Amino acid sequence: MLITGIETHTFHQIVADLRSEGWETISEYDGFDVWIDYGKIVLRKDETDLTFEWDNWSEGEVAGPEKLLQALKEKYVLR
Repeated sequence: MLITGIETHTFHQIVADLRSEGWETISEYDGFDVWIDYGKIVLRKDETDLTFEWDNWSEGEVAGPEKLLQALKEKYVLR
């Protein structure tokens, strides 16, 4: 499942909240334009991965298991 169109502020808040809840970064894009034009981070907890991607044109998106993404949609009032 994929959630798209996440506003930048909300996108960063979700990542920060998940990290504070014990999600670990297993990979992160480190190109010259990281979090300026593009960013990607994969978080893992209990063998479950969430992939977050962001660019400054379409803003943020997150991919992962449907049940978990549905919980994020409800918590952060996402489309």
